[in-house]
Amino acid sequence: MDGTLHLVQITDTHLFAAAGQRMHDTDTSATFARVVDAIAADESPDLILATGDLAQDESPEAYRRLAGLLAPLEIPVLALPGNHDDPAAMADAFAGTPISVEKLNDVGQWRILQLHTPVAGETYGYLGADELDWLDGALGDDHPALICLHHPPLAVGSQWLDAIGLTNAEAFFDVIDRHRSVKAVLAGHVHQETHVRRGEVHFFTTPSTSVQFRPSVTRPAFDEIAPGYRRLRLHPNGDIESEVIRVEG
Repeated sequence: MDGTLHLVQITDTHLFAAAGQRMHDTDTSATFARVVDAIAADESPDLILATGDLAQDESPEAYRRLAGLLAPLEIPVLALPGNHDDPAAMADAFAGTPISVEKLNDVGQWRILQLHTPVAGETYGYLGADELDWLDGALGDDHPALICLHHPPLAVGSQWLDAIGLTNAEAFFDVIDRHRSVKAVLAGHVHQETHVRRGEVHFFTTPSTSVQFRPSVTRPAFDEIAPGYRRLRLHPNGDIESEVIRVEG
């Protein structure tokens, strides 16, 4: 073993209290089950990162369904809330399961940090002063760091999505620019794949396991492209490899 971590990111599952319910004509439980089957046939990741909008209706039953669908994988999961989630209901439903909502996690040589960006009643994201102070203190410089959050801090090139991203991104950059340990930032929310570099830091967004948003448009529009997940390899020296896997059918 060379110490490389094999991770999978799933995001924007949008599950409902009852199986078979649909979001924009998509059975989100069925598409998520297909993604889980694809992960099971993959390379046995060390950890799954679930980056928000896990429930569409904020119901405890939706979170329990997610835990039940992931349980056969027998892989630990780190989960954070999106704008459609109820953080308290998440924490209660995931208690006693392999799904953790802990914000700071040292895994191998890496430090993985989970930030809370939702604003009650809003679709955009924001990092409060306490959250930013916590991040500044938690980063350190002894570990390469991966930061996970729901709302992307960089524009993705769709006018309507960029208006509901992380609204105080500059405050976030002020923190991470002080820490050379930050190697990547991983987000959801936009239901599409992006990868850009800002300095030495990789910024990723990942397709939803349910419906997809069409890129580079001014108004909400849905894409016919298949759902998917992101595969990441985190090397002990801070290098990162990543690719998106689409799940047809």
